[in-house]
Order: sequence, then structure tokens, then C-alpha cells
Amino acid sequence: MKLASNHLEAFYSVARHLSFSKGAEAIHVTQSAVSQRISALEEHLGTSLLIRDRANLKLTPAGEKLLRFCQYQEQHENELLSELKVTDSKSQSLGGEIRIGGFSSIARSNIVPALAPLLQKHSELGFTLVTKELNDLLPILKNGEVDYLVSNQDPERQDIEAIYLGIEENVLVESKRFQNSLNCLDHDANDVTTGSYFKVSKKDTKNFQRRYVDDVYGLIDGVKHGLGRAVLPKHLIRNEKDFRILRPDVILKIPMYLLFYKQPYYSKLHALVVKDLQHYFQQQFTPHTK
Repeated sequence: MKLASNHLEAFYSVARHLSFSKGAEAIHVTQSAVSQRISALEEHLGTSLLIRDRANLKLTPAGEKLLRFCQYQEQHENELLSELKVTDSKSQSLGGEIRIGGFSSIARSNIVPALAPLLQKHSELGFTLVTKELNDLLPILKNGEVDYLVSNQDPERQDIEAIYLGIEENVLVESKRFQNSLNCLDHDANDVTTGSYFKVSKKDTKNFQRRYVDDVYGLIDGVKHGLGRAVLPKHLIRNEKDFRILRPDVILKIPMYLLFYKQPYYSKLHALVVKDLQHYFQQQFTPHTK
């Protein structure tokens, strides 16, 4: 049973965008044509691939499996095309795109510099970095928005590889110039980092007023300007001379894992991405056992 390439193309585009209109636009066909192709694919396979409702679009378990297949096919095709384009036996070429997600305290400060040498050497590579809150990371791997994640959780699933990268150490800090002990800064109302820290320190959070500044760099700026205290990663405040660490003995340790779906075959690009991320994180973070 062969799968029509134009049907797979339509499904893959819609699955990546989780939108019929955006998926159609990406492959330059009408939304009606995309819908017809996916319906034909579902009929051919005898199963539903997408759950359609007014609020959003979701993949069924069969749709998730097909998405993985499309991703593998794209990666292998890119690798083959890059090898065929090489005319000088001494030259090296990599095809494809690195699509990776992570939380704000490590995305800019660690993922970008870890992969920068590879991206500088191979200018033909695409690159997409997606930053999300901790609880929102796994869904973007699951729906195919990214191929790699640096997350604080090992999902312990048989289909996902989880490579331990180390521990991010978080401490409570305040400004030496502005002492504001009644306010604590968080990303948003759903941010659990501060609460997790106070559980470690065995201190009640009821007496603290929460203020929100969106991301970790907003937290750093907020502390600088005396808006309150914040729980921050030690690796981001190494050079902040105006910061005071409160209770250096109390540390919130957040594990970091590199996640990706297991594959029967891994491309050269994949091997380099994993190697560079592991090497950089091992250099930046003090080794800890899980």
C-alpha cells in the first residue's frame, strides 16, 4: 500500500502548523485542496489523523505516528540531497534544519552558543529556536513544532530518547541597592519555580506579593531595578555584582534533558546536534548525579 506524496505533503504541512489555512499556504495550494488530500489519506489508511474542532486542531495517535514518519523521511531526504550536491570529496555539506525548543533560562544562554559553531560552518542549515514555559515544552515536540527539546523532565516514554545534560542551580537573589523583601518576581501566574524554591527552603510563600515580568531576563532586570526578589539560575547571574544571594545553602536544582523521538536511523546532522549540545552543557554546568 503506497502513500501518495501529495497527500503526505498536505498532512505534514497541516500537522506542523496545526492549521489547515497555514498548512495550505506553506505548500502553495488552496485550503480546500489540502482538506481533500488529507481526507483521501485518512480514507486510504482507514483511520483518522486529525481531530478537528472550533478551538484547535490535534493529532490522533495515528496522526502522531505518521508525523514521525514524515519527519524521518524529510531528514533522510535532506541528508541524501546534501551528499549528492558535494562535488569536492574533501568538502562537507549538511542539509536540513535544526528545530529545537527550550525554557528561557537556557535557550539564549546555552542552546544558541552550543549550536552556533555548527550553524556558522554550515550556512545552508536552517535553524528555529522556540522558547516556552516548562510545562508547555513537551507538547511542541509531540506536535512536531520542534525535533529537539531541552526540558526539565524526562517523560519516561519508550518512544522518546532522554539524554541527561546536568543540573541548573537556582537561588533566591535581591538587589544590593534596593531591598524589597515583600515582593517576589515570577514569569506569570502559572510559574512554579518560586513555589518550588520555597518548598526546598521550607518557607511559606503567603507573605509575599507576586509580580510578573514574563521571562527570565525580565526577572533579572526587575531585580536590578528593585521590583523585588527572584529565584534565578546561578549561571545567568555570575557577573551581576549588584546582586545578593539570600541563603546560598538553599538551591533549587532543576535537571536538564535533551529529548527527541527515537528513530531507526539517525542522520549525520542529528549526531552533530546531540554531540555539540552535550559537550557545551557539560562545560557550563557542574556535573551532578541525577
